[in-house]
Amino acid sequence: MNHDPLHWGRPSDNEYGPYDFEIANATNAAKPCKKNEINEFPQMHTQSPMVTGASVIAVKFNDGIVMATDKLGSYGSLLRFDNMERMVQVGGSTVVGVSGDISDFQYLKKILDELEIEDGYDMEQDNLKASHVHEYLRRVFYNRRSKMNPLWNACVVAGFDEKGETVLKYVNLLGVSYSSPCIATGFGSYMGVPLLRQKVDSEDDVKNLDKKSAIKTY
Repeated sequence: MNHDPLHWGRPSDNEYGPYDFEIANATNAAKPCKKNEINEFPQMHTQSPMVTGASVIAVKFNDGIVMATDKLGSYGSLLRFDNMERMVQVGGSTVVGVSGDISDFQYLKKILDELEIEDGYDMEQDNLKASHVHEYLRRVFYNRRSKMNPLWNACVVAGFDEKGETVLKYVNLLGVSYSSPCIATGFGSYMGVPLLRQKVDSEDDVKNLDKKSAIKTY
């Protein structure tokens, strides 16, 4: 009996051709793939974030929204990058704050830029509002999650809607989204939100909070 696993139950070479022994010596190195050529390995997805950004914190006040992030990019416990902007302006009335994987954040920034350019082609005025951006991101996140290739981020979308009212919403890698007068991601959701809710727990509290007090709340 041939104990070589390569020959266990293998169909005859007359039907499927001889076994390609070079596959056993294949490496996982990325190689440029020519047209009609098949890669040695299947496409691989991010299994866990590598370089990450920390929390995003945002709170409404009577005339707008205050949002804050740091500029740190961490490689595990190593504070690798110290000048990474994690807030992106989209259109004239929306800001998106992102925590999580930095490479996925760069992809989000790219598609948001494309969305803004596309909106500029179709409209003479800026019609891309915060509610539109949030809905777009929610669908992008849910689509990628459904393909088992999620974007490892949590986003806070802040801005104004068509009526000029403030919009503050959250969406994460699973496509879960909600709206609240105060929102935080990461550890900020455990440590910061309980403190913020002592000041801003409902929309009625937002009406009584001015910009100076909102900044002082941080």
